[in-house]
Amino acid sequence: VGLIDDAGRGLLAIVNDLLDVSRIEAGKLEISPSPTDLRLLVTRTVDFWRPQASDKGLALKVDCDQAAPGTYMIDGGRVRQIIANLLSNAIKFTDTGGVTATLSTHELANDRSEILISVIDTGPGVPDAVAEAIFAPFEQADSNASRGGAGLGLFISRRLARLMSGDLTLEPA
Repeated sequence: VGLIDDAGRGLLAIVNDLLDVSRIEAGKLEISPSPTDLRLLVTRTVDFWRPQASDKGLALKVDCDQAAPGTYMIDGGRVRQIIANLLSNAIKFTDTGGVTATLSTHELANDRSEILISVIDTGPGVPDAVAEAIFAPFEQADSNASRGGAGLGLFISRRLARLMSGDLTLEPA
């Protein structure tokens, strides 16, 4: 029953990703900002992935020390989705060591803030030759394709970040 449940959840995640891709391509994906405790959101998202990291013997850390407390007008569900995609990939492709999610905020003019969320892992990294290609739909680095997934997470995450006036970039090791 557990395996069937896991398989069903995996298929549901792929279907939801495909629906998001369709909405993004059609320009119909909505961003709905609401007051959100960003530090709590990042911490809870990391905590959700703790069992998967633990199962692989990986250390999973979160650092929100450089983030101002309080709420931010963001689409918390979509920010959570981006962080979850990044954590999932980091855990999936890291065999030893650990994964760290960091959050920092910087006050800007006009009551605006810059938010930086980083997910850093001790995995093998992404080869320069495919560093930009992995942000395309259904793309994966050849050596990592056997680890599963549909190759949609980074595409969706980058597009979501850009819809929220941000970006998602890859920094090599």
